Amino acid sequence: MEHNIGKIDRVIRLFAGVLLMLGSIFLVSNKLVQGIFIVLGIISFAEGIIGYCYLYQLLKINTCVKDRRNLVSKKMKGGEEMKLDIQKFSLAAALTMGFVYILCAIFVALWPGFALQLFGWLVHLVNVDKFAGDVQMTAAGLIFGLLQAVIYTYLGALAFAWLHNKFLKQ
Repeated sequence: MEHNIGKIDRVIRLFAGVLLMLGSIFLVSNKLVQGIFIVLGIISFAEGIIGYCYLYQLLKINTCVKDRRNLVSKKMKGGEEMKLDIQKFSLAAALTMGFVYILCAIFVALWPGFALQLFGWLVHLVNVDKFAGDVQMTAAGLIFGLLQAVIYTYLGALAFAWLHNKFLKQ
């Protein structure tokens, strides 16, 4: 993934993300608004770390000077098939799952009833109200679940990328 956010833009996003998250926790009393600001803060902070913005991609904006010069030369020629870097692909998938897991945990912590209704059927494909109604979230459970999600996703993405590259050769 090519960077499309320059250094100054990245620093601004990092600070904005931290300010949005902390400001929403300490200054906003409405839980819905608080959750929206936390999500926006996480997105802004993540974009600052990885140096990539999907909205910039859609609008064809690139504030990274170095990448602008090399953008044309790095595009794939017509008909070439892309081989995946198995380790990088797996790591990216695992980190994405970790991010989604933390985001889900924040929703459950802020709005437990709403999160169970929304994510129960949508994510788990079962009615989790039957067995998770009085379950308490703990730090150990959060960490253990996060590790499981990241490891399983890494292994699944590793298998996917390996198979993808294997089928390219045929």
